[in-house]
Amino acid sequence: MPKFSYEEIISFSKLLETRTGIVVKEDRFAQIQTIIEDFFQILGINSFQNGYDLLSTISINDSRFQVLAEKITIGETFFFRDQMQFQALQEVVLPQLIEQSKITNRPISILSAASSTGEEIYSIAILLQELLPTVQPNQIRLIGGDINAVALNKARKASYSKWSFRGVSSTIISKYFSHKDNQYHLSEKIKNMVQFQYLNLAEPLPFVELDLILLRNVLIYFNNDFIERLAGRCFNSLRDGGWLIVGTSELNRQNFRLFEDQYVKDAIFYRKTDPSLLESSKPSFSFNNELINQNKLDKPTTGSYPSFQSSFQNASQNSQNNSQNGSLIGSSSSNSFASLNTISSSKIAKQEDTSSKEIYKTALKHFEKHEFSQAENLLKKILDKESQALLLMAKIFANRGNNSESEQFCKNYLDKEPNSLEGHYLMGLIYQAENKFNKAAEELRYTILLDNNFIMGHWNLALIYQKTDDKQISKRHLLQLKRILDNYPKETLIPFSEGQKTTRILQIVEEMLGRLR
Repeated sequence: MPKFSYEEIISFSKLLETRTGIVVKEDRFAQIQTIIEDFFQILGINSFQNGYDLLSTISINDSRFQVLAEKITIGETFFFRDQMQFQALQEVVLPQLIEQSKITNRPISILSAASSTGEEIYSIAILLQELLPTVQPNQIRLIGGDINAVALNKARKASYSKWSFRGVSSTIISKYFSHKDNQYHLSEKIKNMVQFQYLNLAEPLPFVELDLILLRNVLIYFNNDFIERLAGRCFNSLRDGGWLIVGTSELNRQNFRLFEDQYVKDAIFYRKTDPSLLESSKPSFSFNNELINQNKLDKPTTGSYPSFQSSFQNASQNSQNNSQNGSLIGSSSSNSFASLNTISSSKIAKQEDTSSKEIYKTALKHFEKHEFSQAENLLKKILDKESQALLLMAKIFANRGNNSESEQFCKNYLDKEPNSLEGHYLMGLIYQAENKFNKAAEELRYTILLDNNFIMGHWNLALIYQKTDDKQISKRHLLQLKRILDNYPKETLIPFSEGQKTTRILQIVEEMLGRLR
């Protein structure tokens, strides 16, 4: 196998980022060169293009992709890693969750989102066993997820070397492990408390109503744009008052601005504020999540900031004024000077129309770069000329966490474009972020009225009805989703799903249906 060119390594790295979210920095290019060579050799691939084409099409949980996943992820971890965080969990967070579970009669639901070989989530299981000695299976739901199938298989076996117990007391080791053949084997009771499953953090999280998400020591793989979107996914998967824990070196207020900082003992955790406890600190809504991203349909999503672009026009044919250039929102209303019907007034109208469209395009570029102030200043000049400007203003204020302003701009937009699927969808997401589930459902139902095959409308309604504990209606929307997806070409990218293909969305829907049976 010949050495790959610098351009080929870059192409491979970008493909890897698109499919998994993992960013390969230039200082790892030499390592990636070796990984590609080994990967191609194991699978008998004889050219770079053949290998690239294969990785572009196969599922990430395909055994062939897993050969690569095993090599690019670092599985180094150990029990009770970061004592400061685990002390805060043991003394504050987990006792709170136990009390809430007793009051609500709901199971404690915890996800280790990059569980590797299982040490982290098993550490949580041991703490729960210590705090709740008579714990029953229906009282807890502990999930370990990872992209690496080899690591997941090791986690299920739960046999570890001494290296996995750095700093762990001998009392805990002797109580929960048996020592045989130079390996420490976890007790069956603790093993049975945890379920492991494939999880790709670049895809929608197939969970709702979680109490705690552990996202520790994995963010080093991702860029800031991806982390913000991932934070949005975690936010949507947590119930009110739920906790998100990242590594101590991964704390970043900008990336996790949806959450409220919580100082617990000597650790800093993120929390999804319960609006009933702190109305003035409602978590703001960010558009950095899989529910609303709208990347171009002719290419896979990347780690770049998700933008509302024009690629969704095929799913919103009911919008009254779609323009010929592919813009989702129609062109501005007719200019008042047109009634004079003179050559000079016609020229003025054309110039103003062209000028407003150019201003909008420039504002959109600023928005996509997170340059919200620059975008806002430009949009203010054309609010009465371009209805698109109203919608983009709504997105700007939502990204700032100002939901009331966002809602008002969205309403103004819908006054001009009452049958805009995107407008009603955005309004539904704003209400959903504010926990106004009845209003959110009303807007989302209208999107389905406009297009009964609107996939993400059904998806969000299913999530809302799960949160409001109306499982039958949730199941109805999931079944409708399945019928729609069954008729989609397998490799079709689903609009507003952050570049996910039919096969993956269908898999998540089927998993959710399985839990509702």
